[in-house]
Amino acid sequence: MTTAAEIGTVRLSRRSALGLAGLGAATAALGGFGRGSHTLSEPGPDPSLQGAGFYRMRLGEFDLFLISDGAFRFEDPQAVLASDTGAAEFDDALREAFLRSDHVMGQVNTLLVRTPDATVLVDTGCGELFGPATGKLLSNMARAGFKPGDIDAVVLTHAHPDHFGGIVGGGAADAFAKARFFVSRDEHDFWRGPAPDLSRSPLPKPMLDQFIQGANAAFDAMKPRLDLIGDKDQIAPGVHAMLLGGHTPGHIGLRIASGSEELVYVSDLVHHVSFGMTHPEWRVAFDYDPEEGSRVRRRVLDRIASDRAFISGSHLPFPAFGHVRQRGKGFEFAPTQWMW
Repeated sequence: MTTAAEIGTVRLSRRSALGLAGLGAATAALGGFGRGSHTLSEPGPDPSLQGAGFYRMRLGEFDLFLISDGAFRFEDPQAVLASDTGAAEFDDALREAFLRSDHVMGQVNTLLVRTPDATVLVDTGCGELFGPATGKLLSNMARAGFKPGDIDAVVLTHAHPDHFGGIVGGGAADAFAKARFFVSRDEHDFWRGPAPDLSRSPLPKPMLDQFIQGANAAFDAMKPRLDLIGDKDQIAPGVHAMLLGGHTPGHIGLRIASGSEELVYVSDLVHHVSFGMTHPEWRVAFDYDPEEGSRVRRRVLDRIASDRAFISGSHLPFPAFGHVRQRGKGFEFAPTQWMW
């Protein structure tokens, strides 16, 4: 059985806050590297290998690799995932999902897209910020057959530490030597502003201050090779930004299309599949505006379900590919069948 010492823990209550150790010192820049060329990464992994921290599938002419950065345990899942919900209602949801309140896990996913034109990495995981249960991106990338130097473009879906941790501090700071970095202009301008408006967030001020400090450290690291993008902008042929908002002002997803096949990457639209889809109206403490986050979540999930879109996301259960269908007043995740 996995022990508490082996699982990272996210704590959030009125008395405690998420420890983002090292953010204050995580200001190393990624300077001194050339732009690099957009070429197909070779060689690829053994096509018969599956698991080991990654999952590979085809999308038209593209190879998709869902790469796990690890997982953590929510110490107080209701405070994070249903901050305005009564204890009895949340307990009912736990029972419905066959979960215990002391073992609700948060998964951290990244997505690597290999196209004929470029190798694109979506987010960089936690790095060294959340302890040894996460920060596994680079080792799992290696199992999938990729080195950091193979990456042509890194997309930061938003400036939260479980997405930028792999590019600040420690040995990962210079890992993506030839990559360009792509961030929503709205996201960049919000965190770079003189006083980011987090007045609607339920998080304690010390934690919010750490979020601001960490986001700026990440932007400092990316600055020499940073490209600011907007809704529908192209990152590489077949890979386009999709502004979601809600979670953060410039929170983006991606539309990834090859031929007649398309994947919608929803990033942090849903933080835990057992609650965020079944009860999209429940407010998530990590949304900068929980009310707006709930509105966006319902609107986007409704569209995805109606379109029967193929999706993936940062916190969906591994291997994090599937569809969304309506279920009662909410939605349900229908994972894709595992392909060996």
